Amino acid sequence: MSDPNSSTQAAPADHHSSTAIDWMEMLRRHDQQLRQTVAARLSGGHEHQLDDIMQELAIAATNSTCPPESEEKALPWLRQIARHKVQDHWRKVQRQQRLNTRLENCPPEQSPIPTPFEWVMQIESKEQILSALDQLPETDRELLLQKYRQGKNCQQLARDQGVSLKSIEYRLARARGLLRRILNSSQETQSL
Repeated sequence: MSDPNSSTQAAPADHHSSTAIDWMEMLRRHDQQLRQTVAARLSGGHEHQLDDIMQELAIAATNSTCPPESEEKALPWLRQIARHKVQDHWRKVQRQQRLNTRLENCPPEQSPIPTPFEWVMQIESKEQILSALDQLPETDRELLLQKYRQGKNCQQLARDQGVSLKSIEYRLARARGLLRRILNSSQETQSL
């Protein structure tokens, strides 16, 4: 005979915990209604995002740690996730618009500091520069032309001439200074 107070009697089964919801099937079953929910909130040229949002909805639903316990609550819960995913989409769009606005309203970047040769080209006409270059000693003129017209760096120039890097840097600085003085003196005489 069994004792009614015995702890070996089976407890009544909880029907909520025994039925696991197949969320992939639930998503397939309610796909059309969920798409309508998302599409209604995606007007304004963003309808092409529908499939991406539906994919995010599916990921969120299947990865949720606290889904509803009954199928009756599944569709409202899925619609709520859909609304949240659309809100996430609009937040992303707004962030991108704010970024674009900031970029459009930014002052243009300062152009990189021109090389001395570019600086000279901007200030003086080509004829004045060529005339000033002709007034330089041959070695200074050749050095400047190799550096700025041929695009050689200081290491290449030092290797070509068989001198140290410091020596080339010094010669370039001296040649640029001399060229600047010639150009400034020609400007002063022209303004008189």
